[in-house]
Amino acid sequence: MSSANNVYGKLYTDLTKFAIVYFLALIGYFSSLFSIESLWYNLFHIRAPFLGMVLFGGFYYILWIVIAKEVCGKYYGVLTATLIACFALIASPWFGVSNPPWFGIVGLTSFIIMGYLTERYNGAVGLPVAVIINWAVFWAFNPDVFAARYSVSALVITFILSIVSGFIGDYIGRIVGRYLKNMINLEKTVPVATEQKQ
Repeated sequence: MSSANNVYGKLYTDLTKFAIVYFLALIGYFSSLFSIESLWYNLFHIRAPFLGMVLFGGFYYILWIVIAKEVCGKYYGVLTATLIACFALIASPWFGVSNPPWFGIVGLTSFIIMGYLTERYNGAVGLPVAVIINWAVFWAFNPDVFAARYSVSALVITFILSIVSGFIGDYIGRIVGRYLKNMINLEKTVPVATEQKQ
């Protein structure tokens, strides 16, 4: 009976973790829809590709990735990042980019890498690397657009800000994640099936 309880308990824990990750990924995706890129540009006149991700990715993505890792364990942050990217791709092309047509694969890959590097090191590493991957491929296939719209100084400034954004999101995520982990305590919330006496 104890073996059955162990299997049941593990299944319950795994399903709970996946539900948490799914919920966090949804929050991350929907929060990214409320972009304030235009306000940023009107205030500072600084433009960069994928500006929402660059400036606010720490709050749109890194925060939820770190919370998932802290609450659920290793690689659940990667899964959260992957789900966020999948939700975005279901809704529309990756940040509206259709050239090349497979750019969504680049976006998905960059988020998987972002999730891994955030878990392994910090959001201050994960987010900038994802930014560089997206910028590099976008530039490779749209060099004229890239050169005409974006200055080197703007790219440098926004890249530095992506490091700051990733760090802040990571820092807040660790605090919130540890608090939620202690509050939820998945190991103690597993219901145990009891054997009925004959």
